[in-house]
Amino acid sequence: MPNHIKNIVICFYVLCLSVCSGAAFAATSGIKVECPREVAVGEPFVLTISAPAKVDDVNVVWLGKTISLKGQGKRAELMLPTPLETNEKSLSLLLLSAKGNMRIFSSSITVRQKDFPVQKLNVDPRFVTPPASEVPRIEREAKKLRAIYAGFTPERHWRLPLHRPLSGAITSEFGVKRVFNGEPRSRHKGVDLRGAEGTEIGALAAGKVVLAENTYYAGNLVVIDHGLGVFTSYSHLSKFKVKEGDFVKSGALVGLVGATGRVTGPHLHLGLIVQGESQSPEPLMPDFRKK
Repeated sequence: MPNHIKNIVICFYVLCLSVCSGAAFAATSGIKVECPREVAVGEPFVLTISAPAKVDDVNVVWLGKTISLKGQGKRAELMLPTPLETNEKSLSLLLLSAKGNMRIFSSSITVRQKDFPVQKLNVDPRFVTPPASEVPRIEREAKKLRAIYAGFTPERHWRLPLHRPLSGAITSEFGVKRVFNGEPRSRHKGVDLRGAEGTEIGALAAGKVVLAENTYYAGNLVVIDHGLGVFTSYSHLSKFKVKEGDFVKSGALVGLVGATGRVTGPHLHLGLIVQGESQSPEPLMPDFRKK
């Protein structure tokens, strides 16, 4: 077994005696781990692992998914999701050695439930019950987005706190229970921000544009891959200011506020997708409600 893996095993044997907390733990080997004791449904968190040697041979297991830290050097920062609609009281975090699949650390993180309000909206009926001719298109777009969000690139381009895309106030929060034209629909999987038609929208973080096209429900949609399983989406745009394949910096102009797709008026629907799960971006923007 490589020496750095031995050090990690020794370190995490000590850490297993405690629940992972927001403060960094450290053992004589110098390994440090940071993660919260408690997480709320629909809210992401960052797991940090650092070591004197590389953490390449460590895999993280969360929600049944194994995530490799290969290529992260001496310090890895991994954003992990908490499912919006889970009823679990706690979730298990597990670290394994990539060679031999040996358990090096496990912890139980408490899940806090939240109360979400109901939001009633009236929209064009074709966005509640789409015409049969549009169903194949809707299914193709949904399949394409699922494939994008299942992707994982090893370079991390995001940094915290995330950039606020525009200064408009929140008009619809993440997780609210949506009712369109009197018919219940799925939870709101993003945050809506007020903005006049044509308002400029900035990228939450650096990354590669992996989608920039018109879709049925989201209208003109931009999706950015920020690396390590983190994506952001920008819906209902009036104009694109990027194209697929572009690499953008944090705060770079990606599009203009519009009212395309299923909307009641001009606004930005902002999405954050972490390891395939839609999450609220608010916890990663300390000043999100101050503007």
